[in-house]
Amino acid sequence: MNRQIMNNSRPTKRQELARCGLLCFLCAFACFAPFLFRDGGWFHVWSDFGWQQLPFGINLHHVLAEGNIGGWDWNYELGMSTVQAYSFYALGSPFYWLSLLFPAEWYPIVTGWTFLLKYTVAGVTAYCYIRRFVRRDPAAAAGALLYAFSGFQAANLMYYHFHDAVALFPLILIGIERVLEDPRDRGMMVFAVFINALNNYYFFVMEAVFAVIYFLFRFFADGAGDLGKHAAAGRKERFLRLLRLGGNCLLCGIWGGAMAAVLLVPSLLYLMGSSRSHVSLQLADLIRDSRWFLYILKGMLLPGDTLIDQFALYDSEFDSNITGIPLTGIGLALVFVWKHRRKHWLGGMLMLLIALCFTPFFSSVFLLFTECTGRWMYFLTLMIALGSAKVMEAEEEYPVRKGLLFYFLPVLGFCLLLRMRPYDSWTYREIYNETRFLIFAGLGLGGILVLLLLHRFRKLETWWATGVVFLFCAVTTFITLNNYYHCTGDGVSNNNLRTGMRLETHDDQYRYNLSNNQFMLPGGGSGMTVFSSTISKGSREFDSLFGYYSVNHSLKKGSARGLAELFAARYYLSGEEPEPGAAVQIVDTPSGPWYVLEDRVCPIGFA
Repeated sequence: MNRQIMNNSRPTKRQELARCGLLCFLCAFACFAPFLFRDGGWFHVWSDFGWQQLPFGINLHHVLAEGNIGGWDWNYELGMSTVQAYSFYALGSPFYWLSLLFPAEWYPIVTGWTFLLKYTVAGVTAYCYIRRFVRRDPAAAAGALLYAFSGFQAANLMYYHFHDAVALFPLILIGIERVLEDPRDRGMMVFAVFINALNNYYFFVMEAVFAVIYFLFRFFADGAGDLGKHAAAGRKERFLRLLRLGGNCLLCGIWGGAMAAVLLVPSLLYLMGSSRSHVSLQLADLIRDSRWFLYILKGMLLPGDTLIDQFALYDSEFDSNITGIPLTGIGLALVFVWKHRRKHWLGGMLMLLIALCFTPFFSSVFLLFTECTGRWMYFLTLMIALGSAKVMEAEEEYPVRKGLLFYFLPVLGFCLLLRMRPYDSWTYREIYNETRFLIFAGLGLGGILVLLLLHRFRKLETWWATGVVFLFCAVTTFITLNNYYHCTGDGVSNNNLRTGMRLETHDDQYRYNLSNNQFMLPGGGSGMTVFSSTISKGSREFDSLFGYYSVNHSLKKGSARGLAELFAARYYLSGEEPEPGAAVQIVDTPSGPWYVLEDRVCPIGFA
């Protein structure tokens, strides 16, 4: 009777999952709450978030409301396919679909709250994956927090759509695990491929490459769960099983990809014509200089920094080469590797992924050798979170004390190297923000000491440790978000956006002489230049006629003599008060009025 009562008192799997989701939501709310109620509730982050994510989201809302999903968006520079313009940013995102429940004007408010949902979903999906390998609920919840609130997530707050991929990615690994356990259990794998392919083709390419690597590691694992019983099978039996399981996963991938083809196919057609998708194999990328090596170490050993206005090594760097796991860093994951070395698939996976971080040439395999970026590093953060959770749930089986003391030394040495290394002020500095460096160094070193203290009292496998993880996740994410927020230029970004939302279309035949996304996309002020990673091939070809090329900017048409007149750029904005009656429209803002004035253009109206 007592045993039955005890069993009934234990939480069910659904209750454990709900508890983890609540923890992730509360952690996200603790980080974001101070910024969700400022400036009339308009959430904003510096750089691409304000210049791309918000204007794109509002413009796409208008396009979809007009039923133009498969048509042409004339507000997007000189015009571009809606699918090709926005399938990378928002069109396939389930999180963006939820924002369509609200008016377009509310989008800057909704985005902040949607961040909370993205962090919560990332934690829940990571928990579902980690729980398959970890017996204890507190350790699995801690691993989910480490993944959802990693430095990769914090650093990429300026890239609103990156968090969608991080939140949905663990579903693919869960799908692979289910197929490996039962080849007939294909439903999760099909759904995972479908939702990730629909969400973002760029990240899906990387996830597909990683899925192949992951499948091979799991299949050939010795003694790894249910797969261990096949290790002793003959070569022929293992080969046939490899074909059967691999074929099942491939079939699921094709099935899920076909379901997402409505966006995936036109996106891939666009990529085939994009100059950014050409294969580039350069031996110069095999190993970079010592500064780059130290920068990668910084992203692993210390919490996540902003991509713009960083505190050390580079003042800005936008390739997302950051893992930045709160509290544990890569310390507990290294303890796991030390214990198992080559005897466990996760140890081999961790060693491979960490090695790839320091070799841009091989790291670019995830993007099929077209770009050398670290935007795949959320794969590594999930593996680090899993390794950390496995150590936490069975701390007595691992050399935690010895491993963390050994890990403390390189972290301390790295911080001292940055602090004491001489630099040439005419080329670059090691430290750009002394205060932030001390805070992040304190968090990195202090986290190790806290782990040692928890281990001393055998608390790593308890909710005490999960609570400490929660605290470090909230603090590190808050610091990075706060740094982003205070780079915003006293609300200039939001003022521009409010102005753009109120600009009117005065004549369909004429456009504005504008080159600012915030002015020309959210309202009726269609312009002539766009700042976007998905500029059309036709636009690039046109720009090349004037000797201009950029990976994410099109030519400012007003800079070439006669183009503004040819493209019917009749209207322009001015902050100076004109003569009475000259203004076509007056837009009042907190920083002063904007006046919409007319210029002389060709009367043929080629907008």
